[in-house]
Amino acid sequence: MPKELKSHNCLICIEDRLAVVDGFETLSRVTSDCRPWPAGGLLAVCQACYTIQKIPDQKWMDEVDRIYANYEIYHQAAGGEQKVFQTDGVARPRSDHLVDCFLQNVPDRPDHGAMIDIGCGNGVALKNFGKALPGWTLDGHELSDKVLDALSQISGFQSLHTGDLSAISERYHLATVIHVLEHVPMPVATLADVMALMHPDGCILVEVPNVAASPFDLVIADHLTHFTKETLHYAAVRSGMGIEMVSDQVLSKELTLLGGLGKTEAFPSGAKGGEKLAENAVTWLKSLLDGALDASTEPVFGLFGSSIASQWLYGALGGATEDRVKFFVDEDVDRVGRKIDGIPIIAPSQVPEDAIIFAPLLAGAIATLAPRLEQSPGTYLYPSIWPA
Repeated sequence: MPKELKSHNCLICIEDRLAVVDGFETLSRVTSDCRPWPAGGLLAVCQACYTIQKIPDQKWMDEVDRIYANYEIYHQAAGGEQKVFQTDGVARPRSDHLVDCFLQNVPDRPDHGAMIDIGCGNGVALKNFGKALPGWTLDGHELSDKVLDALSQISGFQSLHTGDLSAISERYHLATVIHVLEHVPMPVATLADVMALMHPDGCILVEVPNVAASPFDLVIADHLTHFTKETLHYAAVRSGMGIEMVSDQVLSKELTLLGGLGKTEAFPSGAKGGEKLAENAVTWLKSLLDGALDASTEPVFGLFGSSIASQWLYGALGGATEDRVKFFVDEDVDRVGRKIDGIPIIAPSQVPEDAIIFAPLLAGAIATLAPRLEQSPGTYLYPSIWPA
């Protein structure tokens, strides 16, 4: 019987029916800007709405303060946005796909509108949306103004807001909330605050990780809520948002929601199985780590990738202290030639012939990448398939 946490309420439905997922606390973690982080987290599942979540207690808050004090988004590519590889091997920045989604699903948009990007970071998404919406003004919202210089270089940029969302007086035709909702302690209230910023016919685009498609979301230390398609829909409806679309097809391993101020639906019932999903994911992550530990005894050992999965494994294998990992392999040309902890990022063609490379990939990525990687030097090892 799972241990219940009566001292904490669910982040989505506010019920006090959280049950701890055993074994998660032993897993090493990683930050959302891809830096190893030690074990010690607490994972739970709501028995009422089935949302998987961590607990925003004082320990978690202190950890997040330390993470954000040194946060450096996309540091592996000197600030360049993470690229998404298509089945043909062609890479495009992630926000390009979100721009396409907005343009395709919101054809009736003004020629001269206003956009705000909540959690705008260094402005990569604002820049790409601005190119597609040349007559629009662009605002950003962040925790501090340290990104202001970078944002000011973007054509159409107008203002950076750093206070509470409720203090913003402007009204927008588009608000993007890209990889923000999973970080905040009150996701439903955050969505409601965003809706208060909208024109009556405005559109809200939300992007979050899909934990059902990627167990690696669980080990990201500063990710608090781990959404499935059903629980994201549920959270948005609880906020009062009208739902136009919830899709897991726009970006691999992610969920995209389009909504607005229209008529809300009745609360959808959450999909049962959150507890089983979380337990299976923890088991799979431990199995993957065991496989990587076995492979890392080889004298010439590397990891495929330089983002969340590989950096989680790198830390779990001891990081620079253990000196197991001799290189990272990446197809992103913006990352090849750079270093992480002094360890080089190399292209598949640069891998030594006698190397063993562990590739922490999911089922779809293995099917796409394995045929290409087999044409390169070295021997690639893969984990068991997820999802099964």
